[in-house]
Amino acid sequence: MANFLVETYAPSPREAELEKVICRAQHAAEAALREGLVVEHLSSYLVPEDEMCFHVFEGPNAAAITYVAEQAGIDVERIVETVVDRGGRRSGSAAEVFLSHITK
Repeated sequence: MANFLVETYAPSPREAELEKVICRAQHAAEAALREGLVVEHLSSYLVPEDEMCFHVFEGPNAAAITYVAEQAGIDVERIVETVVDRGGRRSGSAAEVFLSHITK
């Protein structure tokens, strides 16, 4: 399994809207699991100043993530796999490293 960062445009972003999107993403991932597709929504980040929202999912490939995002009503701008190597250990926390750089 790999982690993927889903980038979306969020015009007039509001925290309450983000909570609704997160809920839909979690429900879509649960529904996909019932269909045999293992995808998990890990976290979401709203960057109001840039009108962007980033969602981190874990799954087998970008196509699976795209499917779940679309089922959740997320308008995907871009999906990228996130990988970081920390002393020989592969981790999916590259999304957090990436987000820490762009939100400064």
